[in-house]
Amino acid sequence: MVVYVEYVIADNMTFDALVLWASARTLKLCPKKWRILLGAIVGTATAFVSVYLEGWWTILVKTLMLVAMCVAVVGRTKLLLYIITVMAYTFATGGVIVGLFYLFKVEFTYDGALNYNSVPLGLYLLGIIAVICLVGYVKSYISARHSLTNIVDIKVQLGNSVISSQGFVDSGNTLTHDGIAVCFAMNALRSKVIEYMAEMMVRGKCVTVQYNTLTSRQSTVAIPSKVMYRGRWVDVYIALPNNKTNVQYGLLLNGSFSEVENEID
Repeated sequence: MVVYVEYVIADNMTFDALVLWASARTLKLCPKKWRILLGAIVGTATAFVSVYLEGWWTILVKTLMLVAMCVAVVGRTKLLLYIITVMAYTFATGGVIVGLFYLFKVEFTYDGALNYNSVPLGLYLLGIIAVICLVGYVKSYISARHSLTNIVDIKVQLGNSVISSQGFVDSGNTLTHDGIAVCFAMNALRSKVIEYMAEMMVRGKCVTVQYNTLTSRQSTVAIPSKVMYRGRWVDVYIALPNNKTNVQYGLLLNGSFSEVENEID
């Protein structure tokens, strides 16, 4: 069998790098670029070796290669979940690529690996991009559907002003201060909250709240306020998130607001 080195390098480097990157993005991991490149190199090197293997040796080497690639990219961080995600992308992309082979009438055989003589330029890349776009679309659709069910009309009291806005009930936000729910002002309310917060700082009415992120414990300033949620005024603290977020609602509500909804309904 003739092995075309340029095909092995181009196909496998492109395929492995994009699959490793897409899997990391899906799990919200941010590995260094050199780690993704290292993982792709491991996969490409194994592709050279696996051509000359048969039977169970092929399966064993490819399994070890998969683990080695994933360890190179993420270390031990979510390793098992990352391996499963890489496998899912690999199988899905492989199916799309075979479909593209038929679409473009590429002659190929399979004996543990795809063997072919001539492939239109960028076909592998097109297959991977198609799968990434599909996953991104499905993820965005599910996220949008989930978000719309939790967005409600609210009113926020800042001193003598009452502002109409929208709030998102986040079940993951369980932060409280002195037993009072803490909400976070998003972009739509951020400027008005900052203005009122400056006034409250002069009066000494601001408090500092601490919260946990995925990587660290952070603190921010919060002010006492009231939010009208489904016809009922609720005492809250409104804080500013450390990172700006471009969302369509003005206030990230505390998860306890779902309990308020159950009491009313």
